[in-house]
Amino acid sequence: KGSKSAKTKLTGQEKRIKELLDKRVSYSAIGRILGVHRLTVSSFVRERL
Repeated sequence: KGSKSAKTKLTGQEKRIKELLDKRVSYSAIGRILGVHRLTVSSFVRERL
């Protein structure tokens, strides 16, 4: 836990995350789908999308 940055964990998932957000899927649900914490998704979206 806490070893990799959000960027590393979610690199290459931008398209998938964007599709899920377009479908109004919550950060919590996206996190469960991708196997990361909701705050990891949140910070990734803030920085990358």
